[in-house]
Amino acid sequence: MNQGGEIKQWIDSGCNWQQGAAIYEKYGTNRTLKKFFAGKQTRFYQDKLYSELLNIKVSAEHDLVITPPDVKSKAVAFEELPDKLQRLDKEKSILFMQILKARKQLKLLAKLTYPERQRITMADMLNDMAALDRFKRLKPFNITYVTYSKRTGKGGEVVRFTNCFLKVINRTGSRVLKGPKHYQGSQPDHWKNSTRNFTAHGSGDIKKFHIWLVLEYNGMEVVTSELG
Repeated sequence: MNQGGEIKQWIDSGCNWQQGAAIYEKYGTNRTLKKFFAGKQTRFYQDKLYSELLNIKVSAEHDLVITPPDVKSKAVAFEELPDKLQRLDKEKSILFMQILKARKQLKLLAKLTYPERQRITMADMLNDMAALDRFKRLKPFNITYVTYSKRTGKGGEVVRFTNCFLKVINRTGSRVLKGPKHYQGSQPDHWKNSTRNFTAHGSGDIKKFHIWLVLEYNGMEVVTSELG
């Protein structure tokens, strides 16, 4: 087993202190850290051990990457596409610009303004709220969005929630699975409807938001792209 695989196995098995110290003794290069890791376990050195081994794992995996040769593909001009695809592409572009315009109007109505650097894309937001920390626990987040119910057709209220957690649907509760298989049986089709369930304020009450109506995430403006 290579360095990356051994460290991954250590992380997956719960980051045992003695095992981690032995792995660093094997692959690490800092003699001072080896001395500290061989001593008494503390929270600071536990975090330091995890960080150092993770860096070794990333470096080992990077060394294994083989750059593929350039693949040349022939681009198809828009005019050469079938009429149906041309029509769908134009409709998609129109709908996307309408969404951008609506989101800008909502932010103006809610009086939400941010410096350019305080931005996060919608994709990065969704990845971040579903990411697990090193203890395989979901991280809390704050969110601001506009309410809307497709069933009743009502909404339009700007709401803010703090200390939120993405709702874990799988039975073990150990992690959030990504992809359609995460929502099976009688569970709502979040991927089709562009929605997510979550709990807020440390309570067990389940709430739902539409990803296209999220305006703010952890104090950052949520944008769909460079266009806003």
